[in-house]
Amino acid sequence: MYEITPVENGKFGGMARVATVRKELLKENPNTITTLSGDFISPSAIGTSKYQGKRINGAQMVDAMNAVGVDYVCFGNHEFDLGYEPLQECINQSKFTWVSSNIQYTPSQEGFVAPFRKMVDGKEESFPESKIVLVKNSSGAEIRVGLIGLTIGSNKPSYIVWEDPFDAARRRVNEFRGKADIIVALTHLSIEEDKQLAALAPEITMILGGHEHTNMMFKEGNTIISKADANARTVYIHRLRWNTSTKSLGITSEVKTIDATIPEEPATAKVVNDWTNRAYAGFQEKGFNPEEVVTTFKDAQDGRESSIRYKQTNLGTLVAKSMLAAAKNSKIAVFNSGSIRLDDQLFGVTTQYDIIRTMPFGGKLFEVEMKGSLLQKLLDAGEKNIGRGGYLQYDGVAFDLTK
Repeated sequence: MYEITPVENGKFGGMARVATVRKELLKENPNTITTLSGDFISPSAIGTSKYQGKRINGAQMVDAMNAVGVDYVCFGNHEFDLGYEPLQECINQSKFTWVSSNIQYTPSQEGFVAPFRKMVDGKEESFPESKIVLVKNSSGAEIRVGLIGLTIGSNKPSYIVWEDPFDAARRRVNEFRGKADIIVALTHLSIEEDKQLAALAPEITMILGGHEHTNMMFKEGNTIISKADANARTVYIHRLRWNTSTKSLGITSEVKTIDATIPEEPATAKVVNDWTNRAYAGFQEKGFNPEEVVTTFKDAQDGRESSIRYKQTNLGTLVAKSMLAAAKNSKIAVFNSGSIRLDDQLFGVTTQYDIIRTMPFGGKLFEVEMKGSLLQKLLDAGEKNIGRGGYLQYDGVAFDLTK
């Protein structure tokens, strides 16, 4: 989740719509549990703006998640983009529970390792490395749901200690023996790693995953693996029915599109609007005019992650051509598709804010000289990263598809 507002000119997503869906599900079943498997503090355009003299740094997302009523999260690799202090501020602001089975905190100057902690009413609460959630039906019968949280090792700043997620999972699953009826893993791993996890720990009932940005569901052995689309274009809804007599579990799953047919929940909508207005004011203080029209696109410029991480798009080509125009002396421009976080299409009137949210990471332009053999390796690596942020967009390059 990078955008608290709907994307594609309001067609899809939006935290206030997610809140409506959650409220409806709670009416259906008060035991509804809402989870998000990482990557919400960074990156976002709003997060780069300032409010009350401080960079927002994900506060808008945590506030919106609090309003929605998210229950449990795990770390994503982008939670560590901004450094320890901004992360800790977001943690302290959060009302949901963080479950972290393979990441701990270590201040290098003090030399100890401990779970991350959250300040609650002036007291420190350590993140659980695993958690058992007790769920009761109307008759008082109980089911014990074991939760673990696992994170990929692609971003490991000095203030964390990262453990292999498979080692951590096996240890936590073993600890659940006789204590949990079902086990749910919140994971921010690649789909290949999720499948490997299901094979190594078949006791896991469900893997609710993140990291990839397009919806998918697989069944590996008896383990269900599901991931919804980024920016709440969709949510996965799993209905679990436990037979208290036979101790057997039935699961039905659906992927629900979050679109304009779903009304916005008013309290969450207010939080979203307040943060959007604060961010716009912060951009104006920097000299930007978020609502100023930069250009009008007659053709939709495709920055959707379901496109730009899988193929060359016209928006990728436009950015690469702009790099060449700025560099002047270069023949080829390449950049990783993961630097575009738009997950949207620019069409028609396009504002300064649209440009900011296209590439919120910022960064520098570098001109380098390299041999053709190294360039070949670079381009080949980009092709192997299809579906990931390392997939390359380019200009000045033509692939011979006949070979």
